[in-house]
Amino acid sequence: MTVDGADPSVSEQAGLADIGLRLDQLTDLFRRRLAEDRVKAAAFEELRAEIKFARAGLSNMVVRPLALGIIGVIDRIESNSEPDDGFIGSLVEELLDVLSTVGVVQIEAVGVVDPRLHAVQSVSGGSGHLVVEQLIRRGFTIENAVLRPAHVTAIRLEPSE
Repeated sequence: MTVDGADPSVSEQAGLADIGLRLDQLTDLFRRRLAEDRVKAAAFEELRAEIKFARAGLSNMVVRPLALGIIGVIDRIESNSEPDDGFIGSLVEELLDVLSTVGVVQIEAVGVVDPRLHAVQSVSGGSGHLVVEQLIRRGFTIENAVLRPAHVTAIRLEPSE
């Protein structure tokens, strides 16, 4: 029945059937596209994971040994030079800049001792938490992995400090 009470004509019924068929086709197309998008998204995630794994492998094969070699040179320079030698200091800074360009980050040697990042050589003071007192040898990380911990001396602060 139509609004005015008359029976819909055959052509109107055919038109409604056609609209229903087109709606079903569009719904099916929409569902297939959503499924394809999910598959593509999963493929992109897998590709991202593979790239991350490949980068880590490249880092371990190439960058890590090179970085450790440069770190060794820095250690030799610092242990065999005067602390206030401007040329030597600038040379060390240049080597640190080279390391930073390949993702090697120097570990901060301040604040509370983090056993994952700091190797404590000696401890003095009270019975509280450990705080870095002095840097003995620089430490470095690459892609959140410790290349070498920072060697430090620490002091125990009293809880009130």
